[in-house]
Amino acid sequence: MILRILDLPDDPEEIATWLDGELVGDDLAAIVEDLATIHATAMETISTEEARAWLADDSAAVLQHGLGALSGKRIGELLRRPGLLPAIQELVLVDGGPHWNRLVGTSKAIQERLEK
Repeated sequence: MILRILDLPDDPEEIATWLDGELVGDDLAAIVEDLATIHATAMETISTEEARAWLADDSAAVLQHGLGALSGKRIGELLRRPGLLPAIQELVLVDGGPHWNRLVGTSKAIQERLEK
């Protein structure tokens, strides 16, 4: 059942900000499942190393400033390859800078997981 993806903004410029929030939210798995269903793709299991390689030259900027550092084309690719999202989530939770720390600070679910 596709529910969470209905919150995806219509404005392409807002998608990166929305995804940033979802990466530190408690329901990323539902977003990933919805995107895989919409795009009729098999669920990929992607390692953090593969995600870092996919981010390539944008890796440092994403870790410091969020997914808004990616071009619209790359955001579109990310939506079509939702298996990247959990790996990117791990990267930003482990190596993310102040942008991600602020977002994590507002997510009670992530805070609870980090305290365990």
